[in-house]
Amino acid sequence: MAATITSIFQHANVEALMVTGSKPRFEISVDGQVAQVVIATRQWQSERKVVIAAAQALAGVTPEPTVVVRDPRMAAKLHPVASSFIAQVGYSTKRHELTVVFTSGRVFIYTAVTLGEFNRLRRAHSAGKAFHAIVRGKKSGFEVAQAA
Repeated sequence: MAATITSIFQHANVEALMVTGSKPRFEISVDGQVAQVVIATRQWQSERKVVIAAAQALAGVTPEPTVVVRDPRMAAKLHPVASSFIAQVGYSTKRHELTVVFTSGRVFIYTAVTLGEFNRLRRAHSAGKAFHAIVRGKKSGFEVAQAA
């Protein structure tokens, strides 16, 4: 199987690559020399985020925060998830509400969500796919915040 190389981050002399094929992995290069290799597993989406964050740190780039507005209706604790669509999720057991922070910076709260549904979403290999199966079009929701 031939390897496919995709650049997932590039700034100045630092580049992060996703290499697919018989030995899937992520590589971070500085000045064209491989500085770090992360073997890709089934958790590759989470690993991709970690590699991008490491490359940003090496390049001296400070990523913008996902959420710049904190609304009191949001879940107190937000958990990062493996998704290119959803950044974080949180749950209020008291109100049975799901807080979803999308990678776009938009924040929604969905009502009448069970703890089991939240846990399935949080632990899914793809939180985006789980969101579409569990929440989208099935639960009522409203937007509470948006990143500037």
